Amino acid sequence: MKIKYFLCGVILCAAFTAAPAQDNIIFDINRTKDVLPFFQVEAVAGNKRTLLWDRHEGTSKWLIILDGKRVNFRNANWRSVQRIDDYTYVIAYKDPDFSVEQRLEFSNDFRRGSLILRFSSNLMHKVQAILLLDTHLGEAGAAPFTVSNGSAISKETEFIGLNIPQEILSGSSEVPLVLELDSANSVRLTRVVMANYIRLNSQPYRYIINEGRDFTTLYHENNDGAILFEFIETVVMPGESKDFIISFNVEGWNYENIVALPPSPPEVIDDTANQDQFSFLKDYLAAIKAIIDKIDTLQAEPARINETSVSGIESQVLEQERIRTEYENLR
Repeated sequence: MKIKYFLCGVILCAAFTAAPAQDNIIFDINRTKDVLPFFQVEAVAGNKRTLLWDRHEGTSKWLIILDGKRVNFRNANWRSVQRIDDYTYVIAYKDPDFSVEQRLEFSNDFRRGSLILRFSSNLMHKVQAILLLDTHLGEAGAAPFTVSNGSAISKETEFIGLNIPQEILSGSSEVPLVLELDSANSVRLTRVVMANYIRLNSQPYRYIINEGRDFTTLYHENNDGAILFEFIETVVMPGESKDFIISFNVEGWNYENIVALPPSPPEVIDDTANQDQFSFLKDYLAAIKAIIDKIDTLQAEPARINETSVSGIESQVLEQERIRTEYENLR
């Protein structure tokens, strides 16, 4: 289910110089329907809407390797987007041994944000995280990426270890998005790969680049570039949490020279459906227990079994069938 929440943000022109304030920029935050949900962030100005990444639902994602094995998450275990405060949004996954939070955090002026994967564990685990970000750029023939030293990247490229640039501009005339490393608060990056999305998505764990191949060797909209951030494997001890962070700023978007007005509080995220499901389930289980208790009592005292007592139990069972149907309709 797509859920929409709105944030006001600030966006400056591509040359990093401010333009006169004219209108609001809205960030439209959605949860994708992928097996491993992800935040889509769409910049909205007037009747123009532009995704900062993720042209199609579910093309950007976090991937996790746990104790040397890829984790296959069950979509049903992901909770809907939760608003922690005015600037923080979370999609949470709960497992008996560990928990995962996908966090979208904005600065208080909405000029900057962070995509965070927070892994917490009750046991000791070796964890490696990979972020695949579909920037959907490159179709116009321009170089999809520019790195810290000003070099334009137009062919498949990888950076390893200390050679990883601190900033990567993923841009075209549409959405210049600056991706930043957070070396102070995040698990360390070990590799960054820039390649065509279709190819990179097919083998994100062990992608081998072709240094002579550019981003536009596939036809039509498949010519887009993507970027893969591979973090080093780290040990998470019982009771410990580790953050994998890629920050971004949206100070480089030049859309009709618009600079947003000061941000207003986002719309409160309605988690009623989750609470209703929990309430129905709690009531349902309590009523079933009451029915079982009555049956146990009748079995212990057969003399009390009669048409009235049996019909009473049958009516209670029918009522629980009705409650279960309502609960299913909420899902």
